[in-house]
Amino acid sequence: MINEKDEYISTKELAKLKNICTKTIQRAVKKDELKPDKVGRAYRFTIGAVDEWWKARSSSKVGKKTTNNDRSPSKSNDDLPSEDSISTEKKAHQNERSVALIKIDGADHKQKRANNSESKLDIQLAKFGFHRDGSGIFVYDKSGKLHLTNFSELEYICNKIVNEEMIRIIKINDITMELKPQDLLNSNNFNKKLLSCSNFDLLMEKDQFWNFKNLIRSLDNNKYIIPIPGYGKINDFIINLGNKVFINGKLTKFEETIWVDRTGYKIDKTELISISDQKTSLSKIWDSFHQLYGMQAVLIIGFATATLFFQQYMEQKKHFPLLYVLAGSGRGKNGLTDLICSLSGLNESIVNINCAGNSTKIGVEGKSLLLNNLPLVLNELTEGHFDFIKSRYDGQGSVKFNEKSSNQIAERTVNGSTMITTVVRPLDKQIISRCIFVDLDITKLNKELFDKVKEESADFSSFIIKIIQSIAFPDILDSVMEFRKGINPSKALPRVIDNYSLIGGCFNIFRKMVNNSGDLPTADEVTSFIEEQITITENYLNPLIYFIRELESLLDQPKTTNMFAQDNIHLYFNFQSVWKQISDSYKKKYFPFMNDGNIKRLLLESDYMTVYGADITHNDKKMFGKPVYKYPKKIGAQTKRCYVLLKDKLPGYYR
Repeated sequence: MINEKDEYISTKELAKLKNICTKTIQRAVKKDELKPDKVGRAYRFTIGAVDEWWKARSSSKVGKKTTNNDRSPSKSNDDLPSEDSISTEKKAHQNERSVALIKIDGADHKQKRANNSESKLDIQLAKFGFHRDGSGIFVYDKSGKLHLTNFSELEYICNKIVNEEMIRIIKINDITMELKPQDLLNSNNFNKKLLSCSNFDLLMEKDQFWNFKNLIRSLDNNKYIIPIPGYGKINDFIINLGNKVFINGKLTKFEETIWVDRTGYKIDKTELISISDQKTSLSKIWDSFHQLYGMQAVLIIGFATATLFFQQYMEQKKHFPLLYVLAGSGRGKNGLTDLICSLSGLNESIVNINCAGNSTKIGVEGKSLLLNNLPLVLNELTEGHFDFIKSRYDGQGSVKFNEKSSNQIAERTVNGSTMITTVVRPLDKQIISRCIFVDLDITKLNKELFDKVKEESADFSSFIIKIIQSIAFPDILDSVMEFRKGINPSKALPRVIDNYSLIGGCFNIFRKMVNNSGDLPTADEVTSFIEEQITITENYLNPLIYFIRELESLLDQPKTTNMFAQDNIHLYFNFQSVWKQISDSYKKKYFPFMNDGNIKRLLLESDYMTVYGADITHNDKKMFGKPVYKYPKKIGAQTKRCYVLLKDKLPGYYR
């Protein structure tokens, strides 16, 4: 009866394996030295029967002269598989639901044994004419055993792809080694690899080494390792957080290689990202930011939440706002970004670019490629960098690839959000419309409270864990759409509305998660606050705001007293005299819409202007209610035509 677990070999395969002709095998069958089994319609030999026959035949032929019938024709190179054909045998299958973790270097790998008495390695060795014992791998020759190696264990661990080249990882006895394609081209290359890893020897002729190479290939378990650089969400089911890794929603400790079905992902290790084992409640995180930054904590928490879904949102909407932290020197800009980074377990040094130093765009783009759904901090941004940050809003880096330049990079993708700290107020419309603004100049400094929160922030990384585990990206989209419908944007730019709707929608999801705290603002309060922020951002886009700010600053300068006159209600000024002073300060700044005609038009349309009526009279009744901009007023020794403004309507920037 045929045992289904036995492995069979045909006459032709046996002849090729033992390097003999088929007539020799046929004579052995006639003499009952080798008995075949019927498998289907053909006769086959079991591996065990072949081994017994070959051992008996080898021992009986010791000292005898080999006959011509035992010689087989030499192999032609056309019968041998090419290395190119070998390199094509590589594609791993992925299954996101089946997850196992292993480590390649320094770990023990146990080879599964076959159900029968022989291991898989023994069976494969026999197929290629090899055997093994405690001394190593050998073949039978005229004198008996001829050992070809001084190692007897051979295990195929996996493959990995490096620069589109397949590297085979095998284990010989207790030594793990990597084989490049050139290491399998001839025995000399293989011996060099052996000597670099161990004291093993390989003594094989050309045909024997070719069989040994094919033996290694036959043990291939079709497992592949693919290196994935970077941190954060490095692919659809792995989030690399330094000392912890999220795999399909489950948090585990860091492993260098993560296996999903038969594909391994080798990930980067860093100590600059660390998820604390201590848990901090979301309500405490909110309270900490709220005490320090007031209602602007809505913008901070909303931005931090949205950042964790950067790539998904960018793929859908093709844009993502930048967080612009504006403050004077020493007002705590770096402290705020450091706290925001702590929400993801980030040490700020891994995400920080000092734009005031020697950093280049290459440095910015290099870090951008590593941070997946994690923020990049552009610290102390100067006006010279404004142009290149525009493209970050659209998810494109600033550096274009140039094959002739060695210091250029090919990838321009932005993988995470951007935070900006600066003392410079933006004047470029394209910058303003791409940003969410946090103004620290209006907050009250509290160093003692900040130091306390900073110390507690070591455990704020529970924020990212709870957000990732609790929120799905469709929830983000639904909340953003719902929030956008509830705001009254008036005449705001659609881009500005989209930016703040994302922040408001994400904060509302956070607010619902912290449903046990009464200290969070209500949905209506969040909406009202976001509408105010939209108005403030729109004011940044209004050149008249900058003109009025400069106008009020001139009031306190002694040298400009001949330009102004005022009483309890009105402020009088000659436009041409004031414009000359103000426009000079903007000559070197990018403010193309700051021109006299534009400012005059905006002044006449504004609420700052007084109109003809009870106090400022005019003979022509048709002028009642019209702006007063040619009022004759004596300023100093001269009478000048003046614009007349209502003092209580001015914003009072410099009061």
